[in-house]
Amino acid sequence: MSNSLNLIPGSGKEFRNKEYWDKFFKIRGSKAFEWYGEYENLCGLLHKYIKLNENVLVVGCGNSRLSENMYDVGMKNIISIDLSSIVIQQMSVKNKNRKEMQFLKMDMLNMEFEDSKFDAVVDKGTLDALMSDYSEKVEQDVDKMFNEIERVLRIGGRYICVSLAQDHILNKILETFKEKGWFIRIHRIDEQDLDFYLPVFVFVLTKMKMKLPNLMLELQLDLNNDKFQRVNSIEDAQNRIKEYQHYGLTKFYISNKTIDTTDEVFVYLYDEKNPRYPRYTIYIVDLPGNINKTKLNGIFAVFVVPIGKEIEWLFSTKLGREELTSQAKYQRLAIVHLNRDHQYPSLNDIISELSPKVMDLAPKGIPSSYKIPLLSMGPDVDVRDLKFKHSSQISGEFFVEDVIPSDSVEPTRRLVFQNITPLIQTEIILKEERKKGKKRPDEKKSYKPNYSAFLEDFFAIILAQLYSIKLSPEKNLRILIIGLGGGVLTMYCKNWLKNVEIDAVEIDPKIVNVAKDWFGLKEDERTRIYVDDGLKFINKAAEEGKKWDVVIIDVNSNDPTSELWGPTPEFIEMDILKNCKSITEDTGIFIMNLLCLSEKIRKSVLEKLTVFWAHVFSNKLPKNRNEILFCSKIDKNSLFVKNPFNGKNENLNSNDGHSMCMLNEVARSFKEVNNNS
Repeated sequence: MSNSLNLIPGSGKEFRNKEYWDKFFKIRGSKAFEWYGEYENLCGLLHKYIKLNENVLVVGCGNSRLSENMYDVGMKNIISIDLSSIVIQQMSVKNKNRKEMQFLKMDMLNMEFEDSKFDAVVDKGTLDALMSDYSEKVEQDVDKMFNEIERVLRIGGRYICVSLAQDHILNKILETFKEKGWFIRIHRIDEQDLDFYLPVFVFVLTKMKMKLPNLMLELQLDLNNDKFQRVNSIEDAQNRIKEYQHYGLTKFYISNKTIDTTDEVFVYLYDEKNPRYPRYTIYIVDLPGNINKTKLNGIFAVFVVPIGKEIEWLFSTKLGREELTSQAKYQRLAIVHLNRDHQYPSLNDIISELSPKVMDLAPKGIPSSYKIPLLSMGPDVDVRDLKFKHSSQISGEFFVEDVIPSDSVEPTRRLVFQNITPLIQTEIILKEERKKGKKRPDEKKSYKPNYSAFLEDFFAIILAQLYSIKLSPEKNLRILIIGLGGGVLTMYCKNWLKNVEIDAVEIDPKIVNVAKDWFGLKEDERTRIYVDDGLKFINKAAEEGKKWDVVIIDVNSNDPTSELWGPTPEFIEMDILKNCKSITEDTGIFIMNLLCLSEKIRKSVLEKLTVFWAHVFSNKLPKNRNEILFCSKIDKNSLFVKNPFNGKNENLNSNDGHSMCMLNEVARSFKEVNNNS
């Protein structure tokens, strides 16, 4: 059981760039020191790095109580400086009974102290105030400040800087003190008692006798773990710090407003035992503000998605999660994805882990006594049998699993790309493989792909149109597939179509092996596999004047953050589409599997396609958000046979009447679209 979970946000378009800081610094004003923490928030770290008898300098002291708090616990050798004579006079009068304490008007960019005078220099928000913009003058002043601090610190002395670590400040600290060869530690203080959403960091920068030849940088950001994490680069440290900053801003964003339907907000919860993949991914979805709240079941609920279900449409897509929230009838729903790389003893353990965290994600004003309803799909979950796991530089980690559904429907086999958000690349219905001889009582069932049945409408739609293409009896149907994946589309075409020749292109040789080993892909004289970049293959084929009757683009972007999930943006560039037209016969069709979350991008794709093809037909798959686009230079009646499934058809390779009726229905379901659709 994990005893340490770190909340880390994923997205939120309102705070992806530097503008998000402006919202906070505009209202900073006189409360600045409160935001950086009172002495109670900082004392643990200050006492860790400063001994009572050491000489301490506080730069830019302002009217903060930090100096007097440190003095009162026994740190008598404290000098506090500030550029404001008014502040120094006020603080001197206020602390007149602290006889050994000194407040001096002094410019920290040009201090009057001798070299190596201090054991520690404390800076609470002063650097942040100095670096209020990105000008060259500010950059020069900060360099002077750092050089002066270096001068007045003894060897082994520590510069302790309390900061919100805004991007440019964080980069300046890390780059400067890496160059100086100092030892760098970064702590995060507990912001629970602070009236502020952003985390506060404490940089402890130690002056070394000899300049360190390599970066020595340690982080202690997890408040539940005293261990330091060594990082190997400034970029790693920046990314970790940004994660916590983004989470603070996520809390601010979702607690003060209804989440915009055009945005998507999610957070990751990491377990220290397995930091590579999140233990939980939580999507926060709000119902639109115009919903009648009297018909809701409640304000806030949590829905736990069983492992194996997270890659289904209802849970894996933004539209699906909005539909789930609508069905659940809660003002806000936190949809929790589990990760198959972690272990979960029971639903009760999950509840125990999540309970302290999910209240952070609740709407503003929800009472602390509110009992959060926990929703799920019941105790029965699909049985998953991991068959194969591997990785490649091109595809990253991937695995093959057999899934035995809890509802007793046909088992399936999946090829899944293991991103932070897993993606099903291929899925096929299985059938039991009959083996010769007597079966042992303890022997598990063996399965193989069943290409006589359709799991996905995607394959049925494409085959329905290929069935109904008018063909000369003596001519083979030549098909080019860009994006082999698990090889399922290739095998459907091979098994269901007569007189067909297939060329399939896949960029990743390891995925080709998976298709052969686990999805029954076989090469022969009419099925040829090419390991190549699909873009290069198309361009080379166009140069060589090669042509196919059917060209199919079925490529995943493998980028869940993009609004274009398939194909990759390169495949909708004009030069590539021009070459796709060039390699497609005049009487043939070009097919694109489009998976797009943006109507603007969809319209742009249609506009480009109509430049090269007079007729573009569409068949949408609402369950999967896929849209199959068929492009042709000739009209529908000239391209397709009418009622192709009535009676004998030369394209058929099956006598399955049920399947043919289904395909007939599918064939009628597509419509012609244009760039005004």
